[in-house]
Amino acid sequence: MKTTEEIQKRSNYLNESTKNILNSNERLDKEKQIVSVESQVEETFLKTLIGKEEGELKELLIELEAKSRVLNSSLEKQNDSKSKHKSQAKVWTNNIKINTIKWILEDQ
Repeated sequence: MKTTEEIQKRSNYLNESTKNILNSNERLDKEKQIVSVESQVEETFLKTLIGKEEGELKELLIELEAKSRVLNSSLEKQNDSKSKHKSQAKVWTNNIKINTIKWILEDQ
């Protein structure tokens, strides 16, 4: 499992990456916008996980994976594009959270 210091280091890296993208004089294309938002979501979520015990993280991972199945099932049933986009955003955000917890739980 990652240490608090490693989590903080990752959070700071994501924060700096986001700042660099947003402060760049270059036009923000879709890819940079997505990277920026993904970094912000991950950084925010990381901050909520600092200090959590391994057991808590594993329980949260199980909950998020169950939520992922429900969201994906719901997404398959969506017909109109507006609802589908909202559902895709929820799936995307949930996947970021799952991957973040998995990263924290990884052995070094």
